Parts: sequence; structure tokens; C-alpha cells
Amino acid sequence: MMNLELISAVKYVYTASHFARPHNHPCYEIVVYLSGSGVTNIAGHKKRFAAHTLTIIPPYAVHDEYYYQQGGELICIYFNCAKLDSAFVFPENYLINIGGNPDLQKSAVLLYREVLSQQPFAKEKAQLYLESMMIELIRSCMDRKNEKSLDHVYNYICDNFATRLNFKVLAQDSGYSYDYFRRVFRSNYGISPQKLQIQQRFEHAQEMLKKTDNSVTDVAVACGFSDGSQFAHMFHEKFGISPSVYQKIHAGDEPSEAPWTAKPVFPMKNKKE
Repeated sequence: MMNLELISAVKYVYTASHFARPHNHPCYEIVVYLSGSGVTNIAGHKKRFAAHTLTIIPPYAVHDEYYYQQGGELICIYFNCAKLDSAFVFPENYLINIGGNPDLQKSAVLLYREVLSQQPFAKEKAQLYLESMMIELIRSCMDRKNEKSLDHVYNYICDNFATRLNFKVLAQDSGYSYDYFRRVFRSNYGISPQKLQIQQRFEHAQEMLKKTDNSVTDVAVACGFSDGSQFAHMFHEKFGISPSVYQKIHAGDEPSEAPWTAKPVFPMKNKKE
């Protein structure tokens, strides 16, 4: 089994857009995205993240992170490991959707709370949560080997959110019946494929309203909505505000920018300055 050494755990809460400049660490890092969405670039792999997404970053891998305007919460866990278990395989894009495995996110939250408590044996208990998380990640790797992955479908929906997608064809291409495809997708990612597409449309529409002076109709069409009226109705229903008012409120907003400032709670060994 792996010889894990927990270094620290930090929780970040962003109430607006946020950009973390490219950086790296001399240790492994697990990032659990609790809420919000955005884009991350890990070792040259640029992918969108959302709530209930996890990534594990190898030592010295350069990465950055941009949260969209609504912000979000994430927990970063730093640890040393001489060698990860051979059963663990890094996903091609470093992102793992954990919507279907609530134990992983729960363990991350409990680990952070334990580190924050500084109670007697806090390090030992937090260490157990870290080991539990790694066991779940290894199991997920085994499951991916035994079951056909739908990660390519998830990424395809995110990349083609503005187009009219035929989900029955996507199910057929994945080798599943439509009903089973929907059940597996929701189980793996905590959201249906249709709702994922709508979620992506709203997120990109928010970004366009914030960053451009395009008309509401232009934003609607660019993000895949039928027309400006449908978009305005759905936007107001979801956010309680019209897209035109939203655009005026956020005109000129810029993302905050900050370097990595996490401080180890437990002593970091062999840390290179």
C-alpha cells in the first residue's frame, strides 16, 4: 500500500471570479471542487471543472485555475508519497467526476475540519481520511477499467454545449441503451447529461454578459438558447434577475488574482524553497 504523509489542508471560498496564477508544489495535491465552476490548466491539459469534481496533481506539475464570476469553494490537500499504488492511474485530463461517490467529498471535508481543529491526534485522524480518499480513488480506477468510461461524453457535452445534441445517439455510440446511459451518467457525475448541457450554457452566458456588451439575444444564440425571450425567461427563473440587469451590474468586473498562499499545518519535510 502507499506510504502517505499528510502535509496540510486548506479551504478557499471565492464569492466572485478568481484567478490563481500558474504555480507548482513539491508534493502531491488533491483539489476537491465543492461548488462553482471554471477552467484549470494542469500540465498543459486545459479542462473545465464543476462542483463535485476532483483532481490529483503530481509534484512540480504546473497548474493554474480560473473560477467563473459566481466563485465557489474548494479544498486543497497536500501530501507526500514515495510512490502511488500501481492500481492508481491518472486520468488523461487529470479531472475525476465524483458526483457518484459522495464518500470522497465527505472525507475531504472531514479531513479539513480535523486539520482545522488542531485537537490531540488531529494529524493521525486526518491521515486516516487521506488514506480513505486514496482507497476510493484506486477503486474508481479499477471501476474505470471494468466499466466503459463516459468521461468522453461528459467532455463532449462541455465542449459542444451550444449545439443541439442528440443524447440517444450519444448513448448508442457509448454502447448503452438510452435509459441505462442516463442512469450511469447521473450515477458517475451527479447530474443528467441534459442538465449538464444547460448548466454549461448558463455559465458561459454569465461570462459573456459580464465580459462583453453583446445584446441579450446575441448571448442567447451564442450559448445555444432558442432566442432572447426564452433565454431571458430561463435566466430570470434561475437567478432571480434579468440578463440585461445582470449585465449592467457586472459591467467591467475583473477577476481577482492571487498567488498560492497555503501554509502547511503539519511540518513539510524536504520542502524546496
